[in-house]
Amino acid sequence: MGDIVRSNDEKNSNVQVWSEGEQQHEGDSIFTGFMSEMENETFLNTKFNDVSELKHVWNGWDFEASNAFRSEYGDIAYLLYVPVDQSLLQALLGFWNSAYSCFTIGDFDLTPTIKEYQDLVNCKKVKENRIYSKTSKNKPFRVKLQKLSDTLMSWVDHQVITWNNKEYLKVDGILALASVHPTGMVQRNLFALLIYGLVLFPKALGFIHPVVLDLFDRLAEGGNLVPMILSKNFPSLRFCRKHGGGSFLRVPSTFDSLVLQSPLGGC
Repeated sequence: MGDIVRSNDEKNSNVQVWSEGEQQHEGDSIFTGFMSEMENETFLNTKFNDVSELKHVWNGWDFEASNAFRSEYGDIAYLLYVPVDQSLLQALLGFWNSAYSCFTIGDFDLTPTIKEYQDLVNCKKVKENRIYSKTSKNKPFRVKLQKLSDTLMSWVDHQVITWNNKEYLKVDGILALASVHPTGMVQRNLFALLIYGLVLFPKALGFIHPVVLDLFDRLAEGGNLVPMILSKNFPSLRFCRKHGGGSFLRVPSTFDSLVLQSPLGGC
């Protein structure tokens, strides 16, 4: 007879103590016998989306409009002004550790903590004790975009483009609607969608991946997307089991609750 699984709640402090003990005793999640080595060659794509038009829209908003946006979505608009230091990225390439999906310098693994990333995004809608997860029963992304844009389905269909046998959302139409829509809330939602799709999760240059709409659909419920993002930095438990042995990599100082696998699939 199989083991009985009981569902119960634990205090965060108890989970942290348990996690620290497991980490010190079991070590990391790399399977037994694995030797971590730096790559001889690493490919770096330094292309990024042109956000000059988004800056133009943001600069055109008055204090009341921009303040209303910050109250809902935090400081993500300022990510438009963060320069990409290509020289620094090239210097860091030699320290890329593919086993841990992070930069390793000496004995230090450079991975952002939940607190650091949360301060960067600073989204007021987020509830720290509620983790974002993708539902198995998902509405079509066209329905979500229609709800978000408060417009006709014919407009939504016109924003969809097929590229490499995958559907993406065109930026120009969404940006234009975000600039002229009479409802301020719709303007803010569409502008935030553009930032998430072009800056935070740029899956395809010049387009927005429809999966970002699912994040928006759930963000209104207060789901914290930061643990989901950072979970991509660490090898999964499934990876350990597949390769035999090992233990799950835990970061006690940053994990107050279970980290779920990212539904964005490598964004």
